[in-house]
Amino acid sequence: MVTVAIRILEGLFAVGVLGSAIVIVLTTIDDARLLFSRDEKAAGAAVERESAAPSQEMTASARG
Repeated sequence: MVTVAIRILEGLFAVGVLGSAIVIVLTTIDDARLLFSRDEKAAGAAVERESAAPSQEMTASARG
């Protein structure tokens, strides 16, 4: 019974690792497209999104 539970946990761990690897690959591809794109509007929008996110978090934490 314990052996079966351990095998199930090992399987879940393997699925999690594979899922994480897929996410890392997909985000790397997306970031590379963004960084190497020639469209300046897309790059500017990304900079605006990144600069807006911390300020929203800071105002939420300042409220308490």
